[in-house]
Amino acid sequence: MELSLVLGAAAVVAAVGVLWWGVSARPSAAHGNLVAGLPDAAPEAPPLVELARRTGTWLRRRIPNPLVDGLEVNLVQAGHPGGLDLARILAIKAVLGLMGVFFLVVMGHPWWGLAVGAVLFFAPDYWVLSVRDERQ
Repeated sequence: MELSLVLGAAAVVAAVGVLWWGVSARPSAAHGNLVAGLPDAAPEAPPLVELARRTGTWLRRRIPNPLVDGLEVNLVQAGHPGGLDLARILAIKAVLGLMGVFFLVVMGHPWWGLAVGAVLFFAPDYWVLSVRDERQ
């Protein structure tokens, strides 16, 4: 019971931190100078998409290249289904895996949580592979 309270409190603190970071993040002055006077090439993405892209970019910088190169190749061969790029698919994988682990650990089934978290973590890989095979 104590472990679930600690994990729940950590999840709430992390959610508030991510929300604060997403709302308060502003582009740097250098970025503003770089794009000054240029027309907007693409409409602004919704906040959730932008948060997923930032999270995925953060993950991509920390994951060794050999672990994500195969996923990137499969994503390109699948034609970027749904407009997904590597950063967003990495964020989706992380969120799905952590959600599976968190909910089952809170419910008192840590081993099932690890198993379900692993399955949910690799589910986007399987989806990209199936879209790639369908496209080929």
